[in-house]
Amino acid sequence: SKAATEAGIAFTNVNLADYGGIDYGDEAVMAGSFAAVLAVYPNIDGVLSTAATIAPALQRGWVESGRDTDTLVLAAFDTSSVITEAVRNGKMLFYVNQQPYMQGYMGVLMLGIYRMSGEKLL
Repeated sequence: SKAATEAGIAFTNVNLADYGGIDYGDEAVMAGSFAAVLAVYPNIDGVLSTAATIAPALQRGWVESGRDTDTLVLAAFDTSSVITEAVRNGKMLFYVNQQPYMQGYMGVLMLGIYRMSGEKLL
């Protein structure tokens, strides 16, 4: 965050729950919450979503707030077919496919190899 601030990038940390709520099963609720956030913070021009289920609602809220989707810089953690299609269509900048199984597996595998052979893999 310090490096971003030094580069002139401003951050606004917003919790949708403070603006109407989060209901992972109801995209309309989340879209409405995000539209409310945009009314309070009109200078927001990019969003990093922490869940794949929220990103489509953020796109919808952006539109409901009267903004053009071509001006939204949106990225997300995790993925879904909707997210992948949004990246392909240029409606999202990127997503991070975390793959927690592989993250845990590779760490344990590397530790096991080091323990058995003493060889460091990195």
